[in-house]
Amino acid sequence: NDSAEARVFKNWAASLGLKLNMKDLYADSCSGIVLLKVMDRLEPGAVDWGRVEGTPKNKYETVANCNYAVKVAKELGLKLTGISGQDISEGKEKLMLAVWWQLMRKDFMQFLDELDMDQAHVLTWANAQVAKSGTDIQLGRFGDKAIR
Repeated sequence: NDSAEARVFKNWAASLGLKLNMKDLYADSCSGIVLLKVMDRLEPGAVDWGRVEGTPKNKYETVANCNYAVKVAKELGLKLTGISGQDISEGKEKLMLAVWWQLMRKDFMQFLDELDMDQAHVLTWANAQVAKSGTDIQLGRFGDKAIR
C-alpha cells in the first residue's frame, strides 16, 4: 500500500546491498537506524555507531537517534531545512520523503562524480533529450520551475 515515491526509495535503498528488509518506508525509518545505515553506506565512517542506540527502548532514545541522523545528514551536505529528529521519529511522510530524496540525490551525484560528470553534463543531456521530443523547454538547473 506504499505510495509510488515510497516504493522508489525502498527499491533504491535495497539496491545499496545493506539488507535493510524494509516493509514500510516510514515505519522502518522512524528509529533513525535505517537512515544512519544508508548514510554510512554513502559516506563510510560518517556515523559514529557508539552514539547510536541500536534498539531504542523509548521515545527519548528514538528521537536522539533521529536527531543524530539529521546532524550526520547535514554534515554530508544534505539540505534538510525545517526537518527535525522529532519529525522523523513521528514518521511525518512528506518530510521523510524529503530526507530519502536527499539521500538518493547524494548517491546519484556521487555516481556522476565517479563518471567524471557534473550537473552541467546531465542538464546538457536532458535538454538534448527534451529537444528531440520536439518540446522547446530548456532547463537551466535541476530545480528549474519549467519541470514542475
